[in-house]
Amino acid sequence: MQRIGFPLYDPRYQSVQLRQAISMAIDREAVNQQIFNGTRPPADGLVPPNVPGRIADQCGELCTYQPERARQMFEATGFQGPIEITSNADSGNAEWIQATCVTITQALGRECNFVPVPTFGEIRTAINARELDQIFRTGWVADYPSIENFLNPMYRTGASSNDGEYSSPAVDALLAQADAAPSVEAGNALYQEAERLIIQDMPAIPVYFQSFQAGWSERLGTVTVTPFRELDLESVTVTE
Repeated sequence: MQRIGFPLYDPRYQSVQLRQAISMAIDREAVNQQIFNGTRPPADGLVPPNVPGRIADQCGELCTYQPERARQMFEATGFQGPIEITSNADSGNAEWIQATCVTITQALGRECNFVPVPTFGEIRTAINARELDQIFRTGWVADYPSIENFLNPMYRTGASSNDGEYSSPAVDALLAQADAAPSVEAGNALYQEAERLIIQDMPAIPVYFQSFQAGWSERLGTVTVTPFRELDLESVTVTE
């Protein structure tokens, strides 16, 4: 999935209302249609479809386009200056971020700009060093198919991929309970509760779920894509 993260170590982004307003200023479906021809479903939570433990529409209205409400909330925060979103420009991210900025500008009446960084290595160096003073693109591909993998690594205090330095004692407690739950079902229910709390804090804005496009010859059958966006070559058969 693709998200827009906030450097919460910068005091300008401490307002939950600000982060929620920017989320509701993004017309995800317009960006999906304009840039991806409808192939990248707008995110409705922190966990993509087909991941065990996922519940649909966890984000609710916070991930829907509500320009009037978003502008009212944004103006109440007193945020100064333009909104800037940075990302590496070497992997096709410029187009969708620029389109996202257009919808933010239209909704909030505040200039939104894409600030490109030439390479992925450079942007990761800045993120790891906690040097960013802009909102930043951040993506995630599952290490394994579980709701847990979309929460613990990014939203637990001090976690390895918690790039924005988000911290919530309530979320940490729920994640710890989920990790120690006696069954997968019990654990998933706690992870889902933690997801809802995280979304209310909006430390990172869910934007869209990435899909996988693949092509193959008519001479091939049973072509399957794995949850890790790879072709399962062992399943492929040759047709007559």
